[in-house]
Amino acid sequence: MILKLFDSLTPLDQLLLKYASVIGETINRHMLESLMFGTSKREIALVVTKLFEIRVFGCAVGDFTKNTGPIILIRNVQNHISEMDLFCKCIGLHIPDELADLPRYASCGFMRFKMSMFRNTTYQLLTENQKIELHNQALKYLQQYTRRCVYCGQGQFAKLLGKVPKKEERRKKLTDINKTFDMAHKDVDATKNEVPKELKRRLTDIEEILNVEYNDVDVTEERKKSKLKVSCLNLFRSIEKKPTLTFSNVDFSNCLCDLILMTVYIQILDHCRGIGKMELTLTALLEFVEICLLACNIPQARKLLSESETVLKKLFESDEDEMVLLPYLTAKIQTLQGQCFLESGSIFEAEETFEMALNSLGYKFPKLEMMIDLNSTVQLVNLKLKLICFNDTELKTNIEGDDVDYTKQLSECLARMFDLFRVINWNWNYLNVEHSHYFVQFKGMKKHARLAAIWGLNAALDSKKDLHVLCTAYTNMIITAHMYQERYLIPYLEQRGINICNEKKEALESQELNVIAEFYAGIFFSRWLKGQISKAIQIGFICYRMANTIGSTFLKLLILPRLAHLLMISCRHSEVVTQLRELGNKLSNFN
Repeated sequence: MILKLFDSLTPLDQLLLKYASVIGETINRHMLESLMFGTSKREIALVVTKLFEIRVFGCAVGDFTKNTGPIILIRNVQNHISEMDLFCKCIGLHIPDELADLPRYASCGFMRFKMSMFRNTTYQLLTENQKIELHNQALKYLQQYTRRCVYCGQGQFAKLLGKVPKKEERRKKLTDINKTFDMAHKDVDATKNEVPKELKRRLTDIEEILNVEYNDVDVTEERKKSKLKVSCLNLFRSIEKKPTLTFSNVDFSNCLCDLILMTVYIQILDHCRGIGKMELTLTALLEFVEICLLACNIPQARKLLSESETVLKKLFESDEDEMVLLPYLTAKIQTLQGQCFLESGSIFEAEETFEMALNSLGYKFPKLEMMIDLNSTVQLVNLKLKLICFNDTELKTNIEGDDVDYTKQLSECLARMFDLFRVINWNWNYLNVEHSHYFVQFKGMKKHARLAAIWGLNAALDSKKDLHVLCTAYTNMIITAHMYQERYLIPYLEQRGINICNEKKEALESQELNVIAEFYAGIFFSRWLKGQISKAIQIGFICYRMANTIGSTFLKLLILPRLAHLLMISCRHSEVVTQLRELGNKLSNFN
């Protein structure tokens, strides 16, 4: 019956149905028109009108008021009584002048197949090459046109399907030794004709020095040694302080980007599977898992991770000599699995999975207390050298390479292990009696958390690629430094972390602002414990405003009581009353 109906249609009708079947059960009008770029809008509208009238298409009720890109938010508006009627209830729909004489449903912006069987039958009529070509076009469309929500400025996402868009250069110019020599060389050329003859000989000698090839290996090694010697002078210099950014120009209280990403990754996965590229499918799966974890959709994340393991086995079943990419991807999947276990409260499974991830990267977390102390001492010395001697706080997001991703993944795994050890330290007295054999193992995990924090920050500083990883590592280390009375490190941790945050003052996303808010909260607690009242109040208000921006009730409830206490000490009683009233409202809403 479906085939007879399909055969009775015109070639253009059949072509549009084939394109629509590739897009999915719901069809974005803008995407359909982009794929059929050789067909006019009126011709497409006439075909859509016909398909509506023969009950193949129906309106999916898209909302165009909050997003103008390819991803339309669907209103949950369905009237089963009028299911057989012809209608289009899209909200905020723009009808072009050339289609004004046609019915409203001819311009429907978000359509759907009324019968899934019709879509599946049409899709099966395509050849394999046609499927791959159309899925590839649809995927390119999603990568090109997917934008952030209206409230976030409709810019590009920081990462979509492994693609990191180039941002404007906002890094400060650093004068290194090469630039110094280049400037001196230009000064020599400009001055040669203006100086007396007796100085020309000296200038010639200088020019000969400047003409040295600094690309030579020996000279490069000497330069590195010189930089190391110069960096040691930082031991006697004060920390370079930069102002604390308030991020007052950023507001994610009405952000819909998470919903857009959830919607677009569902479509991206369908098209990646249709193309048949394993690498692309695995990238989409892992990125989708991260989005699901942010949305606390743990069952969906575990389902995607199970599929990721299957894809990874197929991808590397013949590459037995793969030494970098396979361990990295395996560790990434295992780290995400451990995070799912941790979010679900399965701490024993989480601990085992994180250890497997660390082993996949070629490392092993020590078990004996003596080895933990020894490793912590070595890692702490390494961290002191990086924080005190070296003054490189620049985010290097443009650096690509397996080694950078490898180190970044190590830091992410250690950060998750730090969270695990903190949970165990809080709850080990309340563990189930059936797991009493774990008590001895888990009772002394404060030292485990310390090693994870120091090691994780060292790995994050080695990669310097991701703001999320760096802020998390700095926050964990500030907590650890207070616990172990290593307070001489805290000023370096605070200022280096603030400098890193300053590098991302533009093109910020909600996930990045979330980790920055947690880092600022760590600084707030640090200054509160040290008795730096005015500084703690200053960053406390900044952190509270950021918590409002990202909608974090937990962070607000964490900050407000301490902030009220500090204001009371400072005799700012009117502000204390305001904060306590707001705290009472938050607690009543929280309960």
